[in-house]
Amino acid sequence: MASRELISPEGLRSDGRRAHELRRIAIRLGAQASAATTTATPMAGSTAIGDGGVVADAVVPCPSSSLIDGQAYYSQGHTAVLAFIHGPREVEMRTRMSGLAKPDRAAITCTMKMATFSGRERKQITKIDRRATELSILLRQSFESVILTRLYPGCQIDIHVHVLQNDGGVLAASVNAITLALQNAGVAMTDMLCACTVGLADNIPIIDLNTSERSSDTPELSLATLAHSREIVLLQHENKMPLQSLQEMIALAMEGNQRIYTTAKEETQRYSETILRSRGVLS
Repeated sequence: MASRELISPEGLRSDGRRAHELRRIAIRLGAQASAATTTATPMAGSTAIGDGGVVADAVVPCPSSSLIDGQAYYSQGHTAVLAFIHGPREVEMRTRMSGLAKPDRAAITCTMKMATFSGRERKQITKIDRRATELSILLRQSFESVILTRLYPGCQIDIHVHVLQNDGGVLAASVNAITLALQNAGVAMTDMLCACTVGLADNIPIIDLNTSERSSDTPELSLATLAHSREIVLLQHENKMPLQSLQEMIALAMEGNQRIYTTAKEETQRYSETILRSRGVLS
């Protein structure tokens, strides 16, 4: 879609949002995260939902429950991501061989898998998904600076990300899902890491682009910041963008991250209260 078509004369985008509006966010933590995958709404053009709400003719590979120490489901519009955490645990031999293991801190590993039905067109199953590999490296490097790895010397923390639906902003959604899953696993972090995307249409910054708003020439950046210090941990941009618009786009992304943080914090508190009530700690 050409940039001149992204915003109507009334100031509305293709899905009815205004330039500074985020898509609807849904969060599920713990055991609720796995249950949420059976109720995910497919985007237009994706695989139909079969009986019982399960995606027809498709299986999402998930780690065994004994290997899950924390999990979170995060959706933003029609983009849905499931994150699992395994660890801290003993370092595997292949992690030692890779050079990631350090005696004075934890080793962080990250894998990402995109479901064949995650996009508008069914993907071919291949052994190596270059896009997923690239994103997993960015995610690992980002969380190495956020997790207090020195508290877990000689240990390994595995991050598994499964993209169930990809309707734009999958890197940002993965960051948010991992942050929530790490919290659910009780892994110590310096702060919550939140992320969102911002694009540019007719020199107007628009937040949280969906697939129909993205094109080969639409300037777009993904920004991840710490919730309290607002320190930038990850910034990735695609396509050329005017330098004079960069500061405004970063400011809008930071504003979006604060809104995402508020939503994530509220859901985390709600989940914690539910757990405490179930154990009789709260009445």
